[in-house]
Amino acid sequence: MSIPGPNPTNPRRILEEIGFQPSKARGQNFLVSESTARKIAGSASGKFATAVEIGPGLGALTEALLAVAPEVHAIEIDRRLSAYLSERFGSEPSFHLIESDALDLNWRERFSGAPAPRVLFGNLPYSVGAPLIEKFFQNVDLFTEGVFCLQSEVADRLVSAGGRGMGPITLLAHRFSLRREKLFRIPPGAFYPRPKVTSTVIRLVPRPGVAWTPLDAEIPRRLFSGRRKKLSSVLPRRLLPAGLADKRIDELDVDTAAFLADRLREP
Repeated sequence: MSIPGPNPTNPRRILEEIGFQPSKARGQNFLVSESTARKIAGSASGKFATAVEIGPGLGALTEALLAVAPEVHAIEIDRRLSAYLSERFGSEPSFHLIESDALDLNWRERFSGAPAPRVLFGNLPYSVGAPLIEKFFQNVDLFTEGVFCLQSEVADRLVSAGGRGMGPITLLAHRFSLRREKLFRIPPGAFYPRPKVTSTVIRLVPRPGVAWTPLDAEIPRRLFSGRRKKLSSVLPRRLLPAGLADKRIDELDVDTAAFLADRLREP
């Protein structure tokens, strides 16, 4: 396999040369806009010593991060993209490539020794966006914040204030984030292939002192398992404050839903 040179200007040609076909089913749309990449790299609210990037793709965000971060650790699952990234950035002493599935990688083992503060970045495919955000919460003490580019529908759910826009990931974001912020939208033209939907960049700032437990995987899903049912059909009545028994979960604001989740955590 021949590796194209650095600074790609024709992503289609590069992907053809390395033999990679983006998957529509997986929602693989590579960020190619340099100005957008710089804007994302500058979206952390404070200075950081290490940037961890999930899914660098063709390296647009990687290049922007190398300009602002003393160390960049990029996690790429595909061997062809890894080879391309290694050729493009391998001479940079601050660049560290990890060829692995980010969902399978032991983040604590890999990044706890990296210089702090650390910020997690990622242009996350639709198919694995929510699981990767959940893994961020499982390892939230490793990072001072996370900056993610997501399909706008997923971003809206993460920062939802309640109602029908909520889902299990909303309650996790509320529990583990001191701040949940939508920063800016990105038009389809900033990606290749061009997606049919817009994307949104969000910033999640961890809430101090909250650690992941097995209940965090169970309780939000339990609350939303009967989205169309009255809460009295989903939860024991003893857990429901007056006035909530006949309501559905998607009629609540996120604070009230989080209150019920906390009641389920009680012994």
